Amino acid sequence: DRDEVENVTIAYDQLLLLGDEQVLSRLMLVASMMELEGCLPVPAISWNVSPNCEDEEEKKAVERLGFLFLAYRPSMWWFEIAEMIRKLVMASVLVFVWEGSPSQVGAGFVITFAAVTVSLALQPYSDRELGAMYTFSLMVQAVTLLSGLMIITQRFQEILGEDD
Repeated sequence: DRDEVENVTIAYDQLLLLGDEQVLSRLMLVASMMELEGCLPVPAISWNVSPNCEDEEEKKAVERLGFLFLAYRPSMWWFEIAEMIRKLVMASVLVFVWEGSPSQVGAGFVITFAAVTVSLALQPYSDRELGAMYTFSLMVQAVTLLSGLMIITQRFQEILGEDD
């Protein structure tokens, strides 16, 4: 008990010697480490959609285009644009590139797997359940593409007459 009290006293004395900026930076460092360990649950920051929002710019943006970005954390507002580009590539560009070949399905798998990786790394959604559902749907799409790639490759081997 005495050792613990002495350690706390020493830490307190060291804290008194620090400036405000140093205290804040150390506090942020400890808080981020605790959050990573799961000891400090911090709620996600979300958009202010209440009618009494003081920021007129944010209020206008939410009213006009909120359906595009309200599901995302404020720092990830751009993720819907990136997702639409991914869907455009998957739905239109891949149709014209390597049509009917295993490379087409392989490219789709690589794009989908990259999207899963980015989604897990950035965690763009403000709601964890929505993020989990998005990641799960991408994983299902990746497994479907991988299965299709295996079937197409097997068919090509049969056509070419290659044996296992």
